[in-house]
Amino acid sequence: MKRHITLTICSLLASWSATAEPVQPSQTDALPASQPYAVYAQLGASPHAAHSQTIGVLLPWQGFQRQWGGWHWQGYWDAWLAHWAARRQDGGPAGYAHATTLGITPTLRTSPTAASRWFFDLGIGFSLTDRHYANRRREMSTRYNFASHAGAGLWLDAERRHAFVLRIQHVSNAGIKRPNPGENFLQLRYQASF
Repeated sequence: MKRHITLTICSLLASWSATAEPVQPSQTDALPASQPYAVYAQLGASPHAAHSQTIGVLLPWQGFQRQWGGWHWQGYWDAWLAHWAARRQDGGPAGYAHATTLGITPTLRTSPTAASRWFFDLGIGFSLTDRHYANRRREMSTRYNFASHAGAGLWLDAERRHAFVLRIQHVSNAGIKRPNPGENFLQLRYQASF
């Protein structure tokens, strides 16, 4: 079921990209000619006592700006490196299970208007951990997983150089292998553009 949902979302994104109208210059006068690159730091926590710290970079899809459904849309690649920690399954001496995760996520960003300070993000991508992740409540059966997220953000300045984003991220293998409990994180991100 999760695999079917993932494939459906990817198909919708591909068909939408072909049918949406490019933004005309008059619609983006308040914005830079292209979306800037950005770096970020992010903290997250799950309901299963797992914590994450993430750093990453946002690489814009240059020239991709669309008006669709009355909203302004842009896209970017989100490349990230995360560290996960949670209480160990075996209660070993170190007390915590750790994993390092590398991921990349194509993401759509939308806002009510091109000049709005509020925006919303939606993406689904892939991640790879350096080991099988297991804690007292969850055990991932694969090192590779899908990573999907939804978030809302606020630009802190008129130049759109600084923003905070509150996100929910779900990581699982979409039922490719069992067990597949997945992990959910509530994340707070600070991003700086350059």
